Amino acid sequence: MGRTKKIEKQTVFGLRTDHMSEKVYNHLEKKARSKRLASYIIQLVEQDLTKQEPFNAKDELMEVARNQEHMMKAMEQLTRKISLLQVAPVSTVLMPNQENTTPSLENDLLKDVGRMGQLITNTTITGSLDDDDLEDPDF
Repeated sequence: MGRTKKIEKQTVFGLRTDHMSEKVYNHLEKKARSKRLASYIIQLVEQDLTKQEPFNAKDELMEVARNQEHMMKAMEQLTRKISLLQVAPVSTVLMPNQENTTPSLENDLLKDVGRMGQLITNTTITGSLDDDDLEDPDF
């Protein structure tokens, strides 16, 4: 049977500093003095391995601001459309068109009801009321 060779971890890694910029060196030195260099390097490597970008509050806030601006513009457009609908003339469905001079939808709606102010003379009552209808008024 073949033996698997166990690889032992090095207890210490060396880091060459002669090719670092002064800014990077100072940053790493500050982490080393505060005894946080090892955890800092491990965190950076773990982020790299999981391909997660570090949380950047400024970028996140800018993204939220862009989203809010987009939503505000959309709300303004909707408000304009609604206000135009509220002041728009009577729908063309209720108005006679050039092809048909009778407002057919209006006539269909009013044929059984009658026009406003018209005296209804039909005395035949259709429909009924149940006792349940009389118990709870809707108003």
